[in-house]
Amino acid sequence: MDIRRKKVDEDWKTQIDKEKVKEEKEIQDAEHVNAAPALQHIVSIFATQALLNLGEMANPLTGQAGVDLVNAKFSIDTMEFLKEKTKGNLSGDEEKYLDTVLSELKMLYVRHAGTMSGV
Repeated sequence: MDIRRKKVDEDWKTQIDKEKVKEEKEIQDAEHVNAAPALQHIVSIFATQALLNLGEMANPLTGQAGVDLVNAKFSIDTMEFLKEKTKGNLSGDEEKYLDTVLSELKMLYVRHAGTMSGV
């Protein structure tokens, strides 16, 4: 009977250890999900909106691409505003990323604006 009790105690301890490991992993996963947004995340939100409004991506709701230069310009201008307000506070990589995205979006905007005006 003493052997049986020892077996039960060991099984219980093993189960508790497994649950602790699982709980620690869930906490780590939750912390990762709740991490503060990085500049790249914020820029990608506005870049995605700009690409949608430039017709470079299909609208996920309609499946169709359409051009809306006013809203595309708003997204680009918002990123430009973000760049100005964060000047001197960005890492080299963040600054390069923001500059690259802005440059590419501005080129796309000019191309679409030229097409729309018949130039």
